[in-house]
Amino acid sequence: MSAPVIALTVGVPFLGAALLMLAPPVRLAGLLGIVSALATFLLALCLLRGGGAGGRFLSGDVLGVHFAILTSFVALTTAWLSRDRTGRARTETEADLRRGRCSEAARQCLVGGTLMSLLAREPALSWIGAEIACGAACGLVALGRTDGARQAARKLALGWALGLALALFGTVLLTLVVSPSAGSGGWEALRSAAPRAERGTLTIGACFLVVGYGIVASLVPGCAWLAEIAAEEQPLAAALVLCVLPNVGLVAILRLRAVMEATPTAISLGPVLIGLGLASLLLSAAPLGGRRDGARLLIAPTIGAVIGGRGVAAFAFGLGGAGATLAGLMQMTLLTLSGVAVMQCLSLCGARARSGLLQTDKRVGLSLLAGLLGLTGLPPLGVFGSVFLIAVATAGRAWLLALPLSVGLAALAAALLMDARAIVRDEPSPLVRTRVPLSVLAPIWLELAITLVLSLATPLAVFGWMGAL
Repeated sequence: MSAPVIALTVGVPFLGAALLMLAPPVRLAGLLGIVSALATFLLALCLLRGGGAGGRFLSGDVLGVHFAILTSFVALTTAWLSRDRTGRARTETEADLRRGRCSEAARQCLVGGTLMSLLAREPALSWIGAEIACGAACGLVALGRTDGARQAARKLALGWALGLALALFGTVLLTLVVSPSAGSGGWEALRSAAPRAERGTLTIGACFLVVGYGIVASLVPGCAWLAEIAAEEQPLAAALVLCVLPNVGLVAILRLRAVMEATPTAISLGPVLIGLGLASLLLSAAPLGGRRDGARLLIAPTIGAVIGGRGVAAFAFGLGGAGATLAGLMQMTLLTLSGVAVMQCLSLCGARARSGLLQTDKRVGLSLLAGLLGLTGLPPLGVFGSVFLIAVATAGRAWLLALPLSVGLAALAAALLMDARAIVRDEPSPLVRTRVPLSVLAPIWLELAITLVLSLATPLAVFGWMGAL
């Protein structure tokens, strides 16, 4: 029963994308997007009872199921907000109708490719899913139809093409080295056959995979390309491109780490991941000083904080051990929810309406302020719980690394707090949209509530579930 459910979980978003291209009105396209996202989320929840079973190409392992549920949930909340924003902000022209359908279809393809990569049993299929997701993300950014959006899409396409090319070469090397002795190229077979593989070629393939998927995961140097989205007024696109898609790269790196740990004579990926994580954290914080206006207000430091937080997760995986790995997985989960909540709040108000937002719409302003504080690592919301666990693990295993980790986190928090002052202290803009209804804010509040529970009072069942990833 699990294999058909997994196949449907991956296939429903692509089916939804095909149907969306046939939907004539914008509101019907938005409704189809919600139905497709809801069906995908319910199917992903059904995978909890699969027990790791799967088919020849797809697997329901605990790690993939966890991030599949997270991805489908974020896609559902984004589809809900996208329908509200689409129905009220677009003029009824034929060009806008076509662009609305294309945007919804691109979002569904991005989700489908992400789920395919997360649930793939074979490294090659995981690469194909990542390629589909990256291609859909470039199309989604380019649909902004501005020169800046097209330029950002081109840079993203070039950067991800480089990363995927390196990852493909590493996948081929790893499969060629291990498959003759394993009889199959699945991740589990690779892990069992890795101790008998040739050490040098295995190490080279692993290095290419780490660098390639590291670019997809927004680690150095991929963080430079993702930062281009900050100049474009597309928060909903950034919610998926920035907060969901990079999980594909980190999950692949985590699975590769398990393969390399089964080979005592192979290179250790721990120092490599620690270096990439710290470099990503520090480089994402470096250009965020100063005040931003216009579309970059709040979006630029949010993107920097999410990219830096992804580096913190890679740093935790590099430390190794059950505690640090658990903290890294929790960091990925909380960072995804917090980043998406902030981007969704930013999509509800135009760039000119963000100054003094707390005075013009308290509900949106407080929601946005709570999400921004969560990204800083301050209690009680957001990534506070995971950052605390990573700090404890760092102090216990490599206390000298605590200094650069603290400097990077403090710089990101300072940049976020400096821009957050505009919500509270600045004079409100005269160009303010109408009040946002509660039905639109409900998904954002749900995401923030989940981060609060996971940070301060993680249920034992959830803690045990994440410990088994």
